[in-house]
Amino acid sequence: RCKGMKPTDCCHEQCAAGCTGPKHSDCLVSACLHVNRSGICELHCPPLFIYNSDIFQSVPNRDGRYTFGASCVRKCPYNYLATEVGSCTLVCPQDNQEVSTDSVQKCEKCSKPCPEGCYGLGVDFLKGVRAVNSSNIQHFAHCTKIFGSLAFLPETFTGDPATNTAPLKPEQLKSFGSLEELTGFLYIESWPETFPDLSIFQNLRIIRGRVLHNGAYSLTLQNLSIVSLGLRSLQEISSGMVLVHQNPNLCFLQKVPWKAIFRNRRQTLANCGILPSENEGLVCFHLCAKGQCWGPGPTQCLACEQFLRGQECVESCNLLDGEQPCWADQCMACAHYRDAQYCVERCPSGVKADSSFVPIWKYPDEHGVCRLCPTNCNWPLQWNQPIQQPPPSPSQVTSIIAGVVGALLALVLILIIVVCIKRRRQQERKHAMRRLLQETEVWTAPQA
Repeated sequence: RCKGMKPTDCCHEQCAAGCTGPKHSDCLVSACLHVNRSGICELHCPPLFIYNSDIFQSVPNRDGRYTFGASCVRKCPYNYLATEVGSCTLVCPQDNQEVSTDSVQKCEKCSKPCPEGCYGLGVDFLKGVRAVNSSNIQHFAHCTKIFGSLAFLPETFTGDPATNTAPLKPEQLKSFGSLEELTGFLYIESWPETFPDLSIFQNLRIIRGRVLHNGAYSLTLQNLSIVSLGLRSLQEISSGMVLVHQNPNLCFLQKVPWKAIFRNRRQTLANCGILPSENEGLVCFHLCAKGQCWGPGPTQCLACEQFLRGQECVESCNLLDGEQPCWADQCMACAHYRDAQYCVERCPSGVKADSSFVPIWKYPDEHGVCRLCPTNCNWPLQWNQPIQQPPPSPSQVTSIIAGVVGALLALVLILIIVVCIKRRRQQERKHAMRRLLQETEVWTAPQA
């Protein structure tokens, strides 16, 4: 730690493995005893809040940092939760709940007893439980977010005599129909042979992988007889790899853009086994964009080449012929008009919706968005004409005339003021010249 007897010959007390100087920024390769803040070794990270003695309260510290391992960071890495005490964690502490604010995930202390959440394997009362089975599946009913993991083992569907657990019936898997987010991993080693895919999880959007199976995998599928994945809503796997092992009938695996679903470059798809041939007719629906899909049929496309009606990709939308509307959020822009979230060929004109006796009349504004007509509207709608605005009302014409007259009056007033100022200045110059001449006559008179 020291190269001599002088104080400047010793490393700073926060250095852990030698130094090049006496300061806490001179530690070798930033090897710190406690935490590293941008190359400076310190005892702890700067707090998020500091006490202001002038106003007698705590205020945010602009230099505050979160503690992430042995480093100080401005914000927690993606998929980690920020705590109120200034640390990054994967699981919220007791009496805290997970919330999302401006796309930032954090732990927030509950003002009252925390609301009951949906817990998966390895969390709370399911800690130590190996798999989903008939004795715990009722806890997952109607859950949109599960804090923990899910595992389906052979004992799930065959039962476990050691614990006197009955086999899980395939229809009970409908409990996962509303699941959208899983914070842990999804491990499936056994699945009902009557199910050709995993469409039970058709609404699952995110697998966060904060806890990984075997420390590496957030999604594991092995020894299954499924034909396709059927995870049509899956948009993100936040952490961990995907392992697909010994699934001889599984198709469409290469039709999924896994790189777009993964959050970092280290995530990969590990596929062990021979993929079946697509000559058997198991190909993506012809209206799937870029030939990407989760399985066969119009409901398994990742995106549609043309339009999305409900959950199906279709070639066209004919709302006026009684068909369901197409979602506009799947389009870069509507070809004709936009009515709420739908793209339509023309705005509704006297259409009765939902068995209502009151017809709906709408007109397109300057942006091509259908707007409701006023109750006293008598403007004829020309649907086959380019988008135009209704003629201005008398009140609008009066307002325009009043504005023009006001502007003219203001201009005249400004001209009068300018003329008055010039005349006043000319008069002041004349008075000054007259006084000067009088003073000159006074001084020259005695000399004469």
